[in-house]
Amino acid sequence: MVKRMIGPASDPAGHARAIEVMAAVPAQTYRAAVRCLVDFDERANLGSISVPVLCLAGEKDPNAPAAVMERMAGKIPGARYVCLPGIGHLPNLEAPAAFDASILGFLEEVRSRP
Repeated sequence: MVKRMIGPASDPAGHARAIEVMAAVPAQTYRAAVRCLVDFDERANLGSISVPVLCLAGEKDPNAPAAVMERMAGKIPGARYVCLPGIGHLPNLEAPAAFDASILGFLEEVRSRP
């Protein structure tokens, strides 16, 4: 499953960690999480979000494609969109430095707002 989720620019150590983490999730728990996602649709409410939002996408993410994340960011007032090149669905493990920089940069930006 992890092989399908990560992108070609994935850090090998992150890839190994992703396998380790996903292997530790009980099958019943994973199935329950997937069932929750299948029917979840809040697209109609995106325009009413009034907190700072960062839509962080991996260019090669098959589960939450970058184009979908970019469109979502466009529907949330003031949202920021960032796309990490060559990265898949697990950016915190695949490219931890780029992931951290994106998150910390966004938080600093929010903190600096009046």
